[in-house]
Amino acid sequence: ITHATTGATGIGVATDLPSGVTAAWASNTITISGTPTASGTFNYIIPLTGGCGSVNATGTITVTAANTSGAASSTPTLCISTVLTDITHATTGATGIGVATDLPSGVTAAWASNTITISGTPTASGTFNYIIPLTGGCGSVNATGTITVTAANTSGAASSTPTLCISTVLTDITHATTGATGIGVATDLPSGVTAAWASNTITISGTPTASGTFNYIIPLTGGCGSVNATGTITVTAANTSG
Repeated sequence: ITHATTGATGIGVATDLPSGVTAAWASNTITISGTPTASGTFNYIIPLTGGCGSVNATGTITVTAANTSGAASSTPTLCISTVLTDITHATTGATGIGVATDLPSGVTAAWASNTITISGTPTASGTFNYIIPLTGGCGSVNATGTITVTAANTSGAASSTPTLCISTVLTDITHATTGATGIGVATDLPSGVTAAWASNTITISGTPTASGTFNYIIPLTGGCGSVNATGTITVTAANTSG
């Protein structure tokens, strides 16, 4: 920045220049130069010396802060359709945010008073690595974080409700599941019959060694909500003759 002067033979001590910026006089010109290391609005005053009268060179330098974003206040795991406890990011430099990407449906981000607040109720499950661009300051900076939304447990109906003879191999019964990552202890299966979970499917198999009507219950584990797979197996006793 330059100021042309007349009469003066130099300058006094400049005030209110940003740190890192200085003023010098030569050949009837004040030259202001440097690299500011502080942000803000600086209304500088540079007094002329050596001529007649008290005169100042004045002007304004506005230094915009660098954008920064702090870490997320939390990295939550929550159930689908559950209200999210607000996640916040502290910012500097920015005056707002751009369009957030990869937030779960039902969750939004807003900026105010140097803070990004992420809030809402997720309506989709999965792992969401979100990106929120800062706007208005200097530099390309994003606020980032992760929200994990767990699906609700569900269990489909049994693939069959068989009636079979004791000591006969059971044709596998299956239940499709969502949300769950496994099963708990099955109850009321016939002796000789077990249940296992893999790839979102419960498979019931074996050879029953007891007769009767068995209304089984298999609890899902690992997802959201208390859900059981249920069904009925009827095992007919062997014929006997006294």
